[in-house]
Amino acid sequence: MEKKVYLPGDELPKGTRYNPAIARREGGKVYTTVVGTVEKGTFVPYEMAYVPQGGETIIGVIYDKKPSAYFVDTATAYNGLLLSRELRSTSLDVGDVISAKISRIEGTDFILSYPRVLRGGKILRVPSSKVPRIIGKGASMVNLIKELTNTEIFVGANGYIWIKGENVDKAIKAIHYIVRRAHLHGLTDDIKAMLESGKKGKAKPKREKPSLEGQAPSRKAQKARREQPNEGGETA
Repeated sequence: MEKKVYLPGDELPKGTRYNPAIARREGGKVYTTVVGTVEKGTFVPYEMAYVPQGGETIIGVIYDKKPSAYFVDTATAYNGLLLSRELRSTSLDVGDVISAKISRIEGTDFILSYPRVLRGGKILRVPSSKVPRIIGKGASMVNLIKELTNTEIFVGANGYIWIKGENVDKAIKAIHYIVRRAHLHGLTDDIKAMLESGKKGKAKPKREKPSLEGQAPSRKAQKARREQPNEGGETA
């Protein structure tokens, strides 16, 4: 069953939790300012720029390096900065993919810590607003994909996903399927049927290639992204 889609200006049901950056209260009622749906009592936008929070794990691509630090593309309006001392006994090259935690935010920079180098595999980019759906409750969705495709998958809060293993292309198809149908019920059953049968599920999604396959995106594209808050919350 398809969930109700709320357009900008629509009134949210009373008691719905919402982010004040994407909805406004007026005359005792709450109205949306973006397109989205309600999931488990919370208004969730379909598309929204990623805004970092300390402690989150992201995935990034090294695009420059200096003796004291590495500069990391994060697919956001923010630059990632990883100090060389965080790596201890290893080093990185331009184009390397890492996962790391955001230790703090300084202006338009992430200061990263606890890096993990992700060798080989493929990296793709999805809207960060779809990340919770891809991971699933208690990591149920991503674990299902990993199990049925025999792959390793790391999902960054910023929307970068790293995949390596036996059936990488199959895992990528499943992830794109989730992104396009995140608003539908029964998605877990669809993904399971798709991966177990080798078919594309009830609906037939168009074949899509990952946004990135082991290479850093354009820096111009990164700079063009606009910052938009998506954290915090209130109740309608």
